[in-house]
Amino acid sequence: MAKVPLKVVPSDSSGLLDAQLSSLKKLSVFQGVTIETISVLARAGEDRLIAKGEFIFKENELGSTLVFFYQGLSVESKRFGEADCVLAYYSEPSILGESSFMDSCPRSTSLYANEDSRVLEIHNEELRKLASESPGQFEKLYTNLGRELGKKVSYINLKMAQADRNSFGRESGISWYRY
Repeated sequence: MAKVPLKVVPSDSSGLLDAQLSSLKKLSVFQGVTIETISVLARAGEDRLIAKGEFIFKENELGSTLVFFYQGLSVESKRFGEADCVLAYYSEPSILGESSFMDSCPRSTSLYANEDSRVLEIHNEELRKLASESPGQFEKLYTNLGRELGKKVSYINLKMAQADRNSFGRESGISWYRY
């Protein structure tokens, strides 16, 4: 199958910002954060359309963006020895990449698009701007990010402990569409 290039869509395209804001304000990471702040971050972010069959991001790639998954279907996995362990499926708005975003370190999981999907990526320099321009809003957001990261780490630890039962091997050329 030929690879379809990723499409970057300006965040302020007609109707796109409204769709992003509607999805983002549902996330607990924005609890206590004003709609104005969410809007500023969404406008500064990079909206990406990821074609079915492409990776949104891969484990061990350097990450410096916070990824808001808000449309489509994707699967998150973690490499465990010679197998990939499925961690979660996403079909609703979700936040991903918290640990690599906070520290600009390699991503700890992979996210694969099982159907055409949309994400909004916010680069960590945008949060540095928020920290200097609105410290209170930054503090709320960062506290929420830490809480979400803690939940995710606990969940991943549980899944990895069950890896023998929940893992499967795959070759790089095998389609994940069936999962």
